[in-house]
This record gives sequence, C-alpha cells and structure tokens, in this order.
Amino acid sequence: FSMFNFFRKNLTSDSVYVRTATTCFLFVIVFFTITTLSYFLLPEGILRGKNPAQNWNTSHDLLVSTLQIFLFNQLSVVMILVGNIFSTRKKSDQNYIPLGYLVFFMQTSINAITLGTWSFSVMTEAVPLLDRIIGTFDVLHKAGLWEMSGQLLILCATAKISIIMTDGNKTSVRSWRDVRLSKQEIFVFFGGLFFMLIGAFIESLSIIGLGNGR
Repeated sequence: FSMFNFFRKNLTSDSVYVRTATTCFLFVIVFFTITTLSYFLLPEGILRGKNPAQNWNTSHDLLVSTLQIFLFNQLSVVMILVGNIFSTRKKSDQNYIPLGYLVFFMQTSINAITLGTWSFSVMTEAVPLLDRIIGTFDVLHKAGLWEMSGQLLILCATAKISIIMTDGNKTSVRSWRDVRLSKQEIFVFFGGLFFMLIGAFIESLSIIGLGNGR
C-alpha cells in the first residue's frame, strides 16, 4: 500500500523530472515483464494482422516516409493527451491520476506482447527471448524504444493538464486558462516529439531497406 502511494505521489509530482524518472522505472518493469510472460505463455504471432492500421504502405522517398510514420504515430500522442484531460482519485487525500498513464501503459503492454510473440507486421524469423530484449536497445536500427520514450516524455510533460477531475462520485471542471506548462515541461514535450521523429526516421530507413532487398 505504501509503495502504491509512493508511485502515485511521484507520478503526479510537481517536478516533471520526478514524473519522468518514475514513469521510466515503471515502463521498464511493465514492458519487459509482459514481453517475457507473453513469450512463454502466448502463441507466436498471435497479434499479427489483428491491427488494421498496420496494413498501409509508406512512400519510397525517405523524407516523405519519415513524415508519414511520424504523423501516424501522433495518433498515440493524441490518445495520451486526451487521457490527460481527465484525472481521477478515490479519496480526497490522494493525488489525481491523469488517465493518460492508463493509455500509455496499455500501449506499452500491446507493444510488449507484440515483441514477446513476434507479431510484427513484417514477417521475419523469430529470435530467442534474450535477443529480442537486447535488440530493443539497438537504437541505431530499431525504432521502438525511440517511439515509446517519446510517448513517455509527452505523457509526463502534460500530466498536469487535466481539466475534468473526478473525486469519487464528484466531478469538477476547471478552465483551459488555468492550464499552464512550465518551461521544463515544454522542453520535455518537444524532446518527446524529437524522439518520435528520430524513431520515424529509423523505421522509415528499415522499411525502405527491406523494400530494396537489403
């Protein structure tokens, strides 16, 4: 219980850096735990073809393809931002938790299951679990960590934008004019967008490389 309160307090800290560090810690635990469990418990390729959004083609031009992927990935950012507009708590002595965290960790779980079951839309030979985990950190050739880190930074930068707050059965609404991002939060927000742009570029390179048979 005290551990839960500790994380709840840090996820809603006034310091964007405390929020980010705490979310990073939880992300590592959640992502690699679910990756490992899905590797052993779920059939290989179980999610392949289940997401209709995977069935789209990008341009053969690197810059255009990068922009396409970057803009497509902003759908996840929009979902996080919409989630952060709403926050909730069960008791008046607790901090409000923005629902963007729920959105982010749901996306993280889907990505982890995709990795654990090797359910990528582009079919390649599956590799052992340890290679999958180590490969996640190959940031020069793999876009996943860039994109998820970008989402994480944007999530933490905007964790204080809630205007609709539910306290038990009571809901209060504040004005958009009361929402202000600090300089640090703006810095982290654009850092997240930059990470996602790098991820889109690396993913675009990979797709074009596969298309050219490399």
